[in-house]
Amino acid sequence: MSLPGGCAIGTRPVDLHIKGLQRLGAVVELREGYIEARAPKGLRGAEIAFPAVSVGATENLLMAAALAEGETLLINAAREPEITDLANCLVAMGAQIDGIGSDRLRIVGVPRLHGATHSIIPDRIETGTYIMAAAATDGEVRLTGNPPRPRRQCGAHSRWRRCRGLGDDGWARRAPAAPTASTGSTS
Repeated sequence: MSLPGGCAIGTRPVDLHIKGLQRLGAVVELREGYIEARAPKGLRGAEIAFPAVSVGATENLLMAAALAEGETLLINAAREPEITDLANCLVAMGAQIDGIGSDRLRIVGVPRLHGATHSIIPDRIETGTYIMAAAATDGEVRLTGNPPRPRRQCGAHSRWRRCRGLGDDGWARRAPAAPTASTGSTS
């Protein structure tokens, strides 16, 4: 796999991914801008304490640990909704994961995963972007399939634009303007 580039929010270091895979028994080599990871003897469970929270490293090591032999403990794991969703998908596929939703994940590797039907959660950043677009244009947008918590978070952060966020009906609308004080009139 090629090394990632930067993005608008900065570089994307992969050191936690590499160190975690090595702890699981992978042999990792960097060559000409590419990462090559092999596990000639298979992956083995290990305790991995992240020095900093990393969504991507948590995702990669969660997936690797699901098929590693033995028990893996991920400490200081990311707790974003996407991690919970991935863990739930893996469980539906036969993985054994405890601590879902916490910063401490215990994974007991299984020999194989099987197929499953799973609906992935909507992206929180995209949801917020659409809500803000509706607020900025005095418009409205209907977003369906968004769980309540991210909807409320987006709405809470958009109050400066008087946007109500997503209601239970999935609509994001600008809230009515607050009444202004009358300056009085003379007749």
